[in-house]
Amino acid sequence: MIRAQARKRVPGPLGLAPADLGPGAKPLSSPGPLGKNDAAEAQAFGETALSQPFEIHLELSELVELNEVLQHSKSELIARGKGFARDPQRPQKVLSLVQGLFSPLGDGVRIRLGSAQPSHRFLKAAFAWGGDPDVGGVSAQGITRSRLGKFNRMGADQGQPVTGYIFEGVIGNWIVEYLGGTATDINSLFAVIIAHELGHQLGLGHTNSPADMLFAFGEGSRQERIKWLEQAQKRALKFSRPQVATMQVLLSKP
Repeated sequence: MIRAQARKRVPGPLGLAPADLGPGAKPLSSPGPLGKNDAAEAQAFGETALSQPFEIHLELSELVELNEVLQHSKSELIARGKGFARDPQRPQKVLSLVQGLFSPLGDGVRIRLGSAQPSHRFLKAAFAWGGDPDVGGVSAQGITRSRLGKFNRMGADQGQPVTGYIFEGVIGNWIVEYLGGTATDINSLFAVIIAHELGHQLGLGHTNSPADMLFAFGEGSRQERIKWLEQAQKRALKFSRPQVATMQVLLSKP
């Protein structure tokens, strides 16, 4: 999760704050005892599943219009930078950047635009999170390929396979507040924030370094937040080798 304001947080399960927990995305229930034949079939099924690419779907149609960003831009609070216009191709452009950020995982992960099953993770771009202007992104925490920690979906998505969000309107506000409205490569900024949230879904936790993809934005100083956003839009953030190794471990667990 990326929040814009530092708040005292009491960790809940898997490092999530209690406010992040809700009725949606309940983890899969634990199976009962297996017989000998059942166990063999389950092992074979698990091995087959692990041999298939891990599917991640992104629903990024909200990023075509950039309503909040363009509103600020027209009011001259944001200088028009790269990509600051309606762009039907923006979802595909952002997708390409996200795919590049996850390239260290090789062919084991397949990320594409989509909004339907089957997929292991489904991240959606939305305008805002419950009227809270502080939240830039929120995700369930990954446990294994098929298991996630609890996650509170938006009302319109109850019962849908959403496992994480990024919020275009909030990110537009961040450009004003933290980047001073300077010209910004908005596509790169979106891509990094998507990668941050997907990192959580693949088992990664926060770090305290603004030079890290998983920087705990809401717990950093203003100067650290600015540094992180500047590096994000300059495409200077990558997953570290230990982070790649952690994600590979999760991908090895059914």
